Amino acid sequence: MWFSPVTVVIVALTAISSFAAPVYYLGITYRILRFFLLICSSIFGTYGLILGLFLIHGHVARLVSFGVPYLAPFSPLRLQDWTDMLIRIPMKKLRTRPTFLKTIKKRKASFFLDGSP
Repeated sequence: MWFSPVTVVIVALTAISSFAAPVYYLGITYRILRFFLLICSSIFGTYGLILGLFLIHGHVARLVSFGVPYLAPFSPLRLQDWTDMLIRIPMKKLRTRPTFLKTIKKRKASFFLDGSP
């Protein structure tokens, strides 16, 4: 047998998911990551897939753009920044800016809190 069943499943899932990228350059990134995960999973099987995913996650966790971590507010765990992450709460209740932005003024402007433009 040339390929393990895990490798065949990984290739099929990544081929199907490659059509979900709306931007061409993002598709190139997916292709590179797909080959990386394919090599890891073909050498080490399921453990290689998990190891490859951990390596990719570790790399993304270290990335910083404009002083803000890519995985903020997950990566530096700050529970006060999770108020508007999964469920949208009313704008009137969002009075402070997220702490990972490191802004000078911690409170939001009053015209955003009133709901008027």
